[in-house]
Amino acid sequence: MIPEFSSRAALAAWPFWVLELTPTASLNEVNRAARDLTGKLALKMAGADECLTPNGIIPRDEFLVREAQAVLITPERRLLAEFWYIPPSTDEQETSKPATGASQWCAYFGVA
Repeated sequence: MIPEFSSRAALAAWPFWVLELTPTASLNEVNRAARDLTGKLALKMAGADECLTPNGIIPRDEFLVREAQAVLITPERRLLAEFWYIPPSTDEQETSKPATGASQWCAYFGVA
């Protein structure tokens, strides 16, 4: 697991970001997203090797996809990820809304 995510409880929602899902995703959707992303990474498709988070873009590889899938199919671990879920921001959201996304939550919970 990536140390940046495991050391901060507020960033426990990382599996959803990696698989580009929301907490409403079913188990079938989790498995399908992991399978699709693994295939895209194997084919080296554009954009498959990075994912959007509230803190910006992070690199994604097959190990990270498999780890995210494992987290989301385990009920206890998924519950924590659902609890801390913050939707990743896009450039459109940042320009149309005031900055209240991850930076607000990080400030509230005292995470850098």
